Amino acid sequence: MEFCGTLVLIFNSLICSLCEAALSVIDSLSAGYRLLARRLELILIPVLLDLLLWLMPRMSVAPLFDRVAQFYAEAANMSELPDEMAAAMQDAATVFSTVGANLNLFNLLLWGGGSLLHLPSLLYQVEPPRMAEPQELDLLSSACGLGALLIVAGIAIGVLYMTLLARRLPIGAAAKSWSWGEWPGLILRHSLQILAFLLLLVLAVLALFVPMSIGGTLVGLVAPGLVTLLAFVFGGMLLVLLFYLYFVPAGLILDDLRLSRAVVQSFRLVRANFWATVGLFLLSELISVGFGIILGRLVAYQPLGTLTAIVVHAFIGSGLALAFLIFYRTRVLLAQGEQVELEL
Repeated sequence: MEFCGTLVLIFNSLICSLCEAALSVIDSLSAGYRLLARRLELILIPVLLDLLLWLMPRMSVAPLFDRVAQFYAEAANMSELPDEMAAAMQDAATVFSTVGANLNLFNLLLWGGGSLLHLPSLLYQVEPPRMAEPQELDLLSSACGLGALLIVAGIAIGVLYMTLLARRLPIGAAAKSWSWGEWPGLILRHSLQILAFLLLLVLAVLALFVPMSIGGTLVGLVAPGLVTLLAFVFGGMLLVLLFYLYFVPAGLILDDLRLSRAVVQSFRLVRANFWATVGLFLLSELISVGFGIILGRLVAYQPLGTLTAIVVHAFIGSGLALAFLIFYRTRVLLAQGEQVELEL
C-alpha cells in the first residue's frame, strides 16, 4: 500500500509539473505575439532576408559535388571491389550529385542565424521558382571563402535581429537605450561571442566523437552489431548537450552575459525547467514546421503568393523568437525569487 501511495504521489507531482510547464509555455507564446502585434517593424529583417534569397539567383556548387560524384562512380566500376561496396559507392555518387544540384550556397546565411538566433526564413526551407539562371562556382577555394563569409554575415544579421527583439522587451538585464552609435560595437561583440560559442560546440562534438569513434572501431572488430548502438549513444549525448545549451544566445544578447556565464546559466535553467523547456522547444518546432509546410505551398503562386507567405512566416517566426526570449527571462527572474507579470 505504501508503495502504491508513493507511485500516486509521484504521478500527481509529474502531472502538476507538466501542467505548470504547459501554462508557462502558452503564457510566453501569448505574450510574444501580443508584443509583436504592436511592434510589426520587428518582422522587417526576416522579410528583407527572404526577399533577398528570392530575388537573387541561386549560387550553385554543383560542379564541385559532381567531381566527388564522378570519383565515387568511377570507384564503383572497379572490378576488384565486392558487389556490396560497389553498390554503396554508386549510391554515394547519386547522393552527392543530387545534393549538389539542389544546394544554394546563399542558404548559409541562415546556417547559424536561423538555428542559434531564431531568425525565421521561409525560403531557407522552401526553394521558390526563379527566373534567373543559377550561378555556378567551380573552384573549391572560392566556394569555401564565400561560404565562410556568408556564415559570418548570417550570424551578424541574426545578432542584429535578436538584439532588436531584446531591446523591445521590457524585461532583460541588457541596456535598453537606443544610441545608434553603440550598435556597431555591440553587434560585433555579440557576433564574436556567438562565433566563439560555435567553436566551443565544435570542440565539444570532437571531444565526444573521437573517443566514441575509437571505441566503435574496437567494438566493431569484436561485435559489429554494437556499432549501431554506440552511434545512437553518441547521437543521444550530442542532443542532450545541445539541449542544455539552448538558452546561451539569449543569455549573451538579452542579459549581456559573458560566454562562460551564459553557458552556466543555460545549464541551470534547463535543469530547473526541464519539462517546460522541452514543451517550448517541441511546440515551437511544431508551429514552425507546420506553418512552413502550409505556407510553402503558396510560394509557387508568384509573386503575390510568395510575398504573402514570406510576410506571414516572418510574423509567426518572430512571435516564436519573442516567446523564446520571454520564456528565458521569466525563468531567470523566477529563479531569483522575483514576481513576474507578462503584461507586455
